[in-house]
Amino acid sequence: MTDVWKSQVLFTEINGNFAYTAHKSLPQHMKKLVSRIRQVHSFSPPRLPLQSPCTTLHKNASTHHGDGNS
Repeated sequence: MTDVWKSQVLFTEINGNFAYTAHKSLPQHMKKLVSRIRQVHSFSPPRLPLQSPCTTLHKNASTHHGDGNS
């Protein structure tokens, strides 16, 4: 297995087009590396709620302070 082929496999894996049969035939250490890459790339941070804490704080602030005449 050449280094070029290895890097091509990893590149393909990152793009999410990795064939399962090719994955099964890989050496064990490559499988570990590939699954680690897959974990890193499939991780997505939790989405922020539509109303973020910031807007809530600003709304509260404006309510508490009124329009400045109080």
